[in-house]
Amino acid sequence: MAFICGEITADIERDCAILPVGGVKSTMRIGNTEDIATVTFDATNPLIVTDIVMKDGKQMFTWEVFKRGHKPRFEKVNGDFADRYRHIIDTSVQTWDNTTKAQVEGLNAASVFVIVENLQNTGDARFEIYGLDAGMFVADGAVRNLNENDGVYSLSLSSDDLSLEPHIPRSFWDTTYEGTLTALATLDIPAV
Repeated sequence: MAFICGEITADIERDCAILPVGGVKSTMRIGNTEDIATVTFDATNPLIVTDIVMKDGKQMFTWEVFKRGHKPRFEKVNGDFADRYRHIIDTSVQTWDNTTKAQVEGLNAASVFVIVENLQNTGDARFEIYGLDAGMFVADGAVRNLNENDGVYSLSLSSDDLSLEPHIPRSFWDTTYEGTLTALATLDIPAV
């Protein structure tokens, strides 16, 4: 007899008023995983995060690109003992100055999590968090070639193969869209 750790408990329905729309907005928020003080989850659905508090003096940062150049996705990975998820964000750094170069070098050695806003108005699932549990890292193959791709630094943030995420990207939601925007803006200010 197989031991099953999950089950379907509700209908999966289509909503003809909300057709699928791919992509995310051109600004995402990024933070160091070590800078998280606490995460609060919804009491009935552990895939919903209602609050993130950063450690004193720490904050999240915005990362902007042209033409919605952040491309998040996740993949299911079958394991011997547990199924996990690889979170991936293909993106680029489109400004190149000494301040940005210092951030790129720091990013190359960091463990980060990212919050993106989906273009599809999916209600309480509009904002998704990648890398919250295990962090994401700059994957091999990151490159800046001045002869290609308009000279931008192209990279993928990805879960580490030895430490994949236990869940699909969680949602960040604080009661309403406006409330969630306010909560996100708070994350951009150093915590005290």
